Amino acid sequence: MKATTLWLGLVLVVVACAKSSAPGDDTASLTGSVSATSALVGPRWRLVELEGQPSLAGGGAREPHLIFSRDSVHRVAGATGCNSMGGRYEADGDRIQFSDLFSTKMACVEEDRMRQETRFVRVLERADRYSISGDTLALSEGETVVAKFVRS
Repeated sequence: MKATTLWLGLVLVVVACAKSSAPGDDTASLTGSVSATSALVGPRWRLVELEGQPSLAGGGAREPHLIFSRDSVHRVAGATGCNSMGGRYEADGDRIQFSDLFSTKMACVEEDRMRQETRFVRVLERADRYSISGDTLALSEGETVVAKFVRS
């Protein structure tokens, strides 16, 4: 119950602090500029590809996604497929680093979804670069794209 309450509080803070970004905004190709950092904040980024494989479609709040906020602390919240997650991020230039990641610990009924969830969290821990092109956010480890998201 405490994890659910904490998660709901975090979601409310993220939503309250997030800047709105219209899905129709076409931010050409941004790589880590001030505009790109601003473009991270606000939209819900839905996971569509993980380590070169299509993401397992979820549904509702558990669908794998990220929401970035920027206040005195840069926060990230979302879902991993089965569980809610959150943490911090730092973005500078085309660099990004996630830290203090946490998630609830409910078991997934489907083994494939549980494996994807584990890979998703590991990818966030390894990601060190990002780019935004149109409505697509790519997270990379070095030069290798490890996750793709679409603005939703």
